[in-house]
Amino acid sequence: MSKPTTIVFIAVIAIATALFLSRASETLRFIGDEENPGILDLFRSQSQATMKRSSSSYIEKVSAFIAGTKTGQDTAMIDDYYNIVTTFYEYGWGDQFHFAHIQEGENHDSSLSRHERELADKMGIKATDKVLDAGSGVGGPARNIHKHTNARITGITINDFQIQRARYHTKKAQMSEKVDFVQGDFTKMPFQSSTFDKVYSIEATCHATDLYDVYSEIARVLKPGGIYGTYEWLTTPLTDKSNQQHVDWLNDIEFGSGLPPMHSFSDVLVAANKAGLELIHEHDHSFDTDYAFPWYQKLDMSGISTTITHYFTLGMETLGFAEPGSTAAHGALMRAVRGLVGAGKTKTFTPMHMFVFRKVGV
Repeated sequence: MSKPTTIVFIAVIAIATALFLSRASETLRFIGDEENPGILDLFRSQSQATMKRSSSSYIEKVSAFIAGTKTGQDTAMIDDYYNIVTTFYEYGWGDQFHFAHIQEGENHDSSLSRHERELADKMGIKATDKVLDAGSGVGGPARNIHKHTNARITGITINDFQIQRARYHTKKAQMSEKVDFVQGDFTKMPFQSSTFDKVYSIEATCHATDLYDVYSEIARVLKPGGIYGTYEWLTTPLTDKSNQQHVDWLNDIEFGSGLPPMHSFSDVLVAANKAGLELIHEHDHSFDTDYAFPWYQKLDMSGISTTITHYFTLGMETLGFAEPGSTAAHGALMRAVRGLVGAGKTKTFTPMHMFVFRKVGV
């Protein structure tokens, strides 16, 4: 029997882990369709060659970031990461790849949509605006914000597979005339200067090694006086870099999420000021208290489920259905969950520090 490539490893993770994540526990699907992936789609969403290359390349590159032997922007690493996880995210989380507190009367999906609308409202997005979603994933936020505001929205993402999925979902929702997507690097965008009235990013610029690289590009494509709104992944004032547990949680998040070293509040302000963006609002929503469940609740898996996932992967590798090293790779990706929950509970990390800036100049 020939061994399947690393795509099996991704499927193993998804099958076992998604049972304990959000929508998957409520809408378990073995056979899906184009709109709603099922478990079997986790085996065939990408070519075996692409998945194998992406897995090995990603682990090598992100390990170098954690070790401090690699610096600088690496868009290929981000592309590899989303080749690996996009279908898994859609199956277990939906088409909105971010976090939100769940308030009374909300479910998982409605909480994410409300979180997006709050940013759009704070930015003052209106129907006549031309808007950019920088780091658009498979387009869930772009479609929701268009529905909320009727604005024309363009999304940009580095990953071609995400572009395909975004266009499919948007056509299905009959929004293609007002919501479109472009493949590209948000630190080197293929748009003319002063193109957009508003730009937003939702838990996306954490992939930029230097925030100035993406903020300066956003400032360039914004019209004078234009507005940029973002939810940032950051350390918090409670983060203690001399506390090894805090450091370990951050490393876990970075390793399992395709990230360079985590940014701080001061990193945002310095980069924005340098890029010509004036701060007009900021608030860290991770410190809010008016919710029924915190943003990390769906990730807060029990030790039993984690053990099941790990040994299921080990069994697949032992039987020859997964590539050698799959168990170690599974453990690496599960580090993100461990870090997010640990740092989330202690508020030493936030995925939802909201900033709104205005482009300086005329």
